[in-house]
Amino acid sequence: MIGIFDSGIGGVTVFKEILKSLPNYQYLYYSDSINNPYGDKNNEELISITREIVKYLIKRGAKIIVIACNTASAICKDDLRIEFDIPIIAIEPAIKLAYDLSYDKKTLVLATKGTLESNKFRELYQKYNNYNMTIYECVGLADLIEKNEEDKIKNTLEPVKNTLERLLNRPIKFAKDILSEETKNMALSLLPGEILLLENTRFLDIPEPKESKLDENIAKHIASLGEIFVMDAFASAHRAHTSVVGIAAYLPSCIGFLVEDEINMLDGTIKNPETPFTVIMGGAKVNDKLAIIKSLLPKCDHLLLSGGIANSFLYALGLPVGESLKTENPDTLNELKKLMLEYKNKFAFPLDAIVETTYNHKPNVRNINQIETNDVIKDIGIKTIAKYSAIINNSKTIFINGTVGVYEETAFKNGSVEIYEALKKCSGKVILGGGDTISALNILGYKNDFKYISSGGGATLEYIAKGSLPGIDAISDGDNIEILDL
Repeated sequence: MIGIFDSGIGGVTVFKEILKSLPNYQYLYYSDSINNPYGDKNNEELISITREIVKYLIKRGAKIIVIACNTASAICKDDLRIEFDIPIIAIEPAIKLAYDLSYDKKTLVLATKGTLESNKFRELYQKYNNYNMTIYECVGLADLIEKNEEDKIKNTLEPVKNTLERLLNRPIKFAKDILSEETKNMALSLLPGEILLLENTRFLDIPEPKESKLDENIAKHIASLGEIFVMDAFASAHRAHTSVVGIAAYLPSCIGFLVEDEINMLDGTIKNPETPFTVIMGGAKVNDKLAIIKSLLPKCDHLLLSGGIANSFLYALGLPVGESLKTENPDTLNELKKLMLEYKNKFAFPLDAIVETTYNHKPNVRNINQIETNDVIKDIGIKTIAKYSAIINNSKTIFINGTVGVYEETAFKNGSVEIYEALKKCSGKVILGGGDTISALNILGYKNDFKYISSGGGATLEYIAKGSLPGIDAISDGDNIEILDL
């Protein structure tokens, strides 16, 4: 067993829990410094955590331990090596050594969402994914366990309170401790027109997860603070959490205007779209989008693919995609082949690409059937832009999820810019959804150019794929009618 970690994230508790639930893999725990909640200011704390994890890994049978050298924990590697009499290596990037050591064994990557979505991780994944690698998203220290006071300060809703006071031109009461008697008394003493804002419910996951584990007692307590529950957080509606799903069981409930608008917008597009109906799908991993692709293919007229998703389909066709992000899972590739055979007239693939190589970051243009061994596809080329723009121009309804290139990098943002320009100019109804899409709109300056932008990332995709969400399902039709009649 190889224990590899960046001690600045996750903490001992998270690490132990994940290892307990996944006992049959090699262990790779990788993160980058942007997710380090401690920063480099508290070396003593990092060293303490490092020592605890090293001890735990040895107890689990680790024969070699690797730490990422961009953390303060690397400072103590020599002392730990002597103390525990075990090889302890500091390396950057740690993921490279993991592959060198694991050879043909299974490798498990444990990382937070922020790490998985970072450009740094994507590049490492593209470069070294020659083995059977399983990605497992875990919750980091700043998100779930062992939150410290600094995290609370950063994620408090007090700035929301201040903004609400300014927008509503009235004072807002604020309850820092949701479960306290003081908070209950504040709620019960509210006068007509007064507003009480509760602190971030994610803090209820300290020290044990209650918000994220749908705690019935917590749900009852929060419900006791009010008389009616309005579910208006569409972006959280796919999470079966206490404040999303639990409260509705104990109060008359209804959805809010934002959730209603989201449902109407998505239902109108997906269930009864004006044709031709075009779907543009981008993103890193095809497995993440396979369910939504399957649900949309019978309904759409065109499916335009880009990014790692397009690479995987092209790879399934036998075309070379170099070192580009793709799936190599045989079952997934067979499934992609079946979809292309069944819906062959609906798929649109890139004709060309902007690439860089694993040894040179200079952009180059390649025809899609001429991708070389060391190429990494980073954006669509001008032939693809022209092809996709023509389809967009002739469409009456367009749904776009994901981006067509690595828009964060100047050299590879042109494809996204040109597709957004085409969407702006077309006369059809355009709906944009998904976290990457919203981020790209903001970064590239298009956030005010489209009327229909879904506020949900994962919630939007899950609703399209399944037609329902836990937070909405928790509210019965009877509750809706009762509230609307009041």
